Amino acid sequence: MKRLFFLASFFVILQVVGVEISAAEAEKSEQEKLEILNRQISFFDEQLQVKPNDPNWHFQLGTKYYELGRFYEKQADRIFLTRKNDSDISKARDLYKSSIEHLKKSLEIQPNNAGAHFNLSLTHFVE
Repeated sequence: MKRLFFLASFFVILQVVGVEISAAEAEKSEQEKLEILNRQISFFDEQLQVKPNDPNWHFQLGTKYYELGRFYEKQADRIFLTRKNDSDISKARDLYKSSIEHLKKSLEIQPNNAGAHFNLSLTHFVE
């Protein structure tokens, strides 16, 4: 009986510790995601400096701006409007505008790009 109690207690402790570790990992992964998105945007922006009329770079940059906008929008708590939430929503809107600009530029150069059409419509919908 003591053995069964010990095993049950051990598994309960593991689950509680696991939940705490999972929350810390989730926060860390969100920060990593933000860093990765910012690095990708910098990379695509540098590529556009070299080839300003490349539709693929405009498409990629527009897509990453959209993803970063979604990231900031998820950070905002729409129930409690605070300065930080207002700031996050404002950042998201600005990023959506940048996304739309680059996706439109991609379509000007390559009008049959189905991915750019889809991402542009999605960005307009979310905006």
